[in-house]
Amino acid sequence: MPPGLLPRATPGPQRARRAGATVRFPEANGEPAFLLKTAELSVQLGTTGTASRTYAASVSGVTSDPALYGRPATASAAAPGFRLGALLDHVRATPRDTATASLAGVALPPLSLPSLPIRLEPGAGTVALSLAVQGDEVRARWTMQSDRVRWTRDSSGAATPSPTGDLVWRVVSGIPTLAVSASLTGSLARLQLAVSSNLDRALAERLRAVAGAELAVAERRVRAQVDSLVDGQVAPVLAKVNALRGDVTRRLGGERTQLDDARKALEQRLRALTGLPGVRLP
Repeated sequence: MPPGLLPRATPGPQRARRAGATVRFPEANGEPAFLLKTAELSVQLGTTGTASRTYAASVSGVTSDPALYGRPATASAAAPGFRLGALLDHVRATPRDTATASLAGVALPPLSLPSLPIRLEPGAGTVALSLAVQGDEVRARWTMQSDRVRWTRDSSGAATPSPTGDLVWRVVSGIPTLAVSASLTGSLARLQLAVSSNLDRALAERLRAVAGAELAVAERRVRAQVDSLVDGQVAPVLAKVNALRGDVTRRLGGERTQLDDARKALEQRLRALTGLPGVRLP
């Protein structure tokens, strides 16, 4: 017999002495004792003037003898904000079952940061669950995600403001999303749990952004201080240079006038000696 075609014992009919048991040996090419090939259900609900809501569900391959049917059983369901899918594969010697589900619009609980007057309000988010079992190996994952988180700060004055609190507030207040996941893997006898979130990466990115902004402000402040110090030392020197430049210009102008007068006198003397009226010095 192929895998899965094992004899099944069912209680026998009531007898006066021993009831016994009825053993049914399935045949390789026989028909399953029970088989539901396909079943579907779809419903639309809504009132006049409002959008209708659709609810749907379907199952297929549900049988008492999966090995005879030769196909895994599947199930799915859908509703506003809800999705479900499952696959049960008991055809092979090692069963394999998988299922996924997600639910949107779940009111997520608020969280408070320890020792700091900061509160995280995730609002409505999406919760998803996936499960896979193959033999005694399990892989499960749970996720929670919100794209419109809100950070609030206690301004009642109960907590003393601190530079650390201000820095943390500047960092976390710019994180718009929240994603938390937990995974469970391993065998049924030895399972391992791991939890992670996007806050680590988001906090690192926000810290780099805030640090960059602070460095830019510090750089502008230092540059302004250096410029003020340099201007105080350089301004008198520039004033002296400008005064010296003006004095040199005035002196050059006087020397140029004297040179022009000397040239004109020399030209007149040459014309008088040579008798040439057009004599000019270069």
